[in-house]
Amino acid sequence: MDIVEVDRILAQHGGGGQPLRMVRLNALAPHREPFVAVLCQPQGTVHASAIRVGNADTAVVLPMYRLMLDGALQSLAQLVVTPEYSVPWDLIREVAAGPLRPPRGALWVLGCESITPDELEALRIELQANPSVRLIHEPFDPQRRAQRVFVDPVLFAFWSVNAEGANILCLLVQFKTVVSRDPDHVELQSLYCGTRVYKFTAQPGDVSLLTLICSDAFEYTNELVDAHCMNMLLVHIQLNQSPGNTDYAAYRARMFSVASNNNVEIICLNWAKGVLIDGDQNPWNAIAGSAWYVSPRGLTPTDTDINQLHQDGLYYSIVGRRWHAFYINFAPHVLTVSKQPVFASGPQVLAPRIAPRVLSRRAWDSQNGLWTDVVADDGFVAFLQPYASLIGMLPPMCTQAPLAVERALELLEGPTGPATDWFTIKELRALHVAEEESLRCFTVSQETDAARRGVAFRQNRARRAQTAATIPGQAVTWPPGVSDLSNGFRYRWTRTDPHDNVEPVAGGPPAAFLYVGEDPEPDTVANISAKIRKARKRHAADVAVSNNADVMNALDEADDRLCVVYRENHVLRFYRPSEYASITNPADQSADDITGEHQ
Repeated sequence: MDIVEVDRILAQHGGGGQPLRMVRLNALAPHREPFVAVLCQPQGTVHASAIRVGNADTAVVLPMYRLMLDGALQSLAQLVVTPEYSVPWDLIREVAAGPLRPPRGALWVLGCESITPDELEALRIELQANPSVRLIHEPFDPQRRAQRVFVDPVLFAFWSVNAEGANILCLLVQFKTVVSRDPDHVELQSLYCGTRVYKFTAQPGDVSLLTLICSDAFEYTNELVDAHCMNMLLVHIQLNQSPGNTDYAAYRARMFSVASNNNVEIICLNWAKGVLIDGDQNPWNAIAGSAWYVSPRGLTPTDTDINQLHQDGLYYSIVGRRWHAFYINFAPHVLTVSKQPVFASGPQVLAPRIAPRVLSRRAWDSQNGLWTDVVADDGFVAFLQPYASLIGMLPPMCTQAPLAVERALELLEGPTGPATDWFTIKELRALHVAEEESLRCFTVSQETDAARRGVAFRQNRARRAQTAATIPGQAVTWPPGVSDLSNGFRYRWTRTDPHDNVEPVAGGPPAAFLYVGEDPEPDTVANISAKIRKARKRHAADVAVSNNADVMNALDEADDRLCVVYRENHVLRFYRPSEYASITNPADQSADDITGEHQ
């Protein structure tokens, strides 16, 4: 893999003509103002054979991609990205002919269907008749060209100027450099591999942009990552059934390790879930894996950001311990987002970094031949169907604030973060992705494979929440301080009462209800109880002081409204530390007996 500067290619010979100079790309200029990006995550049937790889019916999808680009023009998008093997070459011919062309200063990164070397050369020669268009690609090696059938290309469409100042539309084609592993060995037999990966840096000091095509990731070594991990936007387009594979994502792991304090972002764009390979009756049901990754430097998403993005189909998680990841809903759609450049220079660098904002989310209506606005389905309601006690209470809560659901259930099983701020975004276990980037978010359930760590995490959390919700229906004696929960409770969470996660269905003050599980270690129960008890007392005291209220009463209530439950030998137990004392708790009741049987 040879990383080549685009401006050097243009300046030397412009791909066979007079030298060119790239027009500055607005998405890569280090400005504070956001730019608009359009990301297309298609679904459909893919033909893959030793002759070609692309859409099974190019004529059917051509209007979809044409109107996608037209919508990008209407939204003044400065960056457009489509995944590997997606865009038909007939559309590229339309772009070359105009008027469907990128705005001046915009960059279109279009993963295209395969094309034979002869077809690409013929198109290049054909376009020579148009002096305002230049198609550029690396020279073919004659021997390898004779032995292979097609290339897997990404096409960059952008504007340049010649020595006379005339505008020239550049169509720069980059070839995949490494074959993908597929069951039929299609690429191994037929793919012509290139050697160049093009690097865009329109002006010194700008953001740079590199694009990898699917399995190029295997050749993007640690050495290359280390050499290109500053002021960088890396685009990775794919047609990939296992985008989270550890080996495949090794370059990202390296980036997370070495570039956390640098200005680096990564866009991974795959096809949507449910891709069907022509001739196969079983669609791909693995994750799409599309995401926009942002290095931790300077960005702190708020609750409002994350909750709103969730409703818009962009799901926040933390990856590599510190990096921000905005995962795209698995369904087929075009996502238009407002996003700040990777970094800003000058005095504007002091301005706060903000999370991306979704401007529109549209799905293709094939019957009417247009893109229509759609609401993102996070899969949460479908996931909860087997959990009868949860289906009525959690979806409305999620609609209002997905993070409230995550926090309520995190507290239920005993949070792992620091006592006083376990509920902060960076501490929530549910927001840290599992191995192979399997989302743990309880409120995002688009994966179905139980072998995936995120799926198992959600299932375990749902079972615990369901079991806890059925405890009020059992014949047990509740501690006096939380006896109102015996008639039933519903989950809740607010920042005002951050260490409470339930409220009585009949009304009343909130409480903290922790269900530690089956036969936990004694130290586990004691430690969890002490941790939350300490946090609740500190919070209660702070609130009492700010309201000029009685601190001692507030501390007693904080103790009384803490309920820690576990099962020991199939018997429900209520835990209280030996030093606990309260006027609401009878002295003759055992400190650890929820059943009331031990006297």
